[in-house]
Amino acid sequence: MSAPQTSPAKGGVTPSIQKLGLIAGGGDLPEQLARACEEKGIEVFVIAFEGQTRQSVYEPRMHLMGSLGKSGRTVKFLRKKGVSDLVFIGSMKRPKFSELAPDLYTASFLAKVGLKSVLGDDSLLKAIRVQLEKDGFIFHGAQDFMEDLFIGAGPLGQIAPAEQQIRDIEYGFQVSQDHGAQDLGQSVIVKDGQTIAVEDEKGTNALIESCAGSGGILVKSCKPQQDKQLDLPTIGPETVKAAVQAGLIGIAVQAGQVFVLDQKEVISLADENGLFVYGINQ
Repeated sequence: MSAPQTSPAKGGVTPSIQKLGLIAGGGDLPEQLARACEEKGIEVFVIAFEGQTRQSVYEPRMHLMGSLGKSGRTVKFLRKKGVSDLVFIGSMKRPKFSELAPDLYTASFLAKVGLKSVLGDDSLLKAIRVQLEKDGFIFHGAQDFMEDLFIGAGPLGQIAPAEQQIRDIEYGFQVSQDHGAQDLGQSVIVKDGQTIAVEDEKGTNALIESCAGSGGILVKSCKPQQDKQLDLPTIGPETVKAAVQAGLIGIAVQAGQVFVLDQKEVISLADENGLFVYGINQ
């Protein structure tokens, strides 16, 4: 196992990394990250999850069907393949208490921190990361391997929010931060200075669908306590399509803290449908 390395700066990649373990949840980003790494000559090993990770991510690559409660199997697999650098990426459904069924490796460190204390939205992943780092693994953010994942402050396309909408965005940002601080979710939908709905365990798309016809604004931000090397919140073309179908008027994300995938397509879809995409300067 290689000696610990400092995680590279934004947009860069540690030159000595030849193998990367991709602990992959759902969504588009895991596959995009895998391809980006392979283009850089990095061999990718995937830890996939039944019903979450897309087959196109793990089927063409060396992989293990994992479980958050079976971290010991994951460690053995990665060590056997000579992998010490890892990325957690993609949306991850947290197991219920009754579904976790930890193996001896996982149970040993959960006993130290308390099982019930790690069943929040991100707490279990953080606990797993801490233990894996103690065992010599090195974590990186997806932004270390892919350029242009973030947007700057202000409108992304041709459409900009009006003054009242800016006020709604500022209000929504604070609501999303308060909601995120409770480890419950990252997104809210607001309109006219009021909260229409907040994200729960069903995710952002379900939140959008629940507010169809509201004419609201989706606001998504990074939780104040978010581990930047575990997985940052993400939007992409599918988010824009869902927002258009639901009749939302705009999407606002925290600049430099939320991944925006396929930005050219996001801009094109938003402009074509009269929807603004806006970077919050916070």
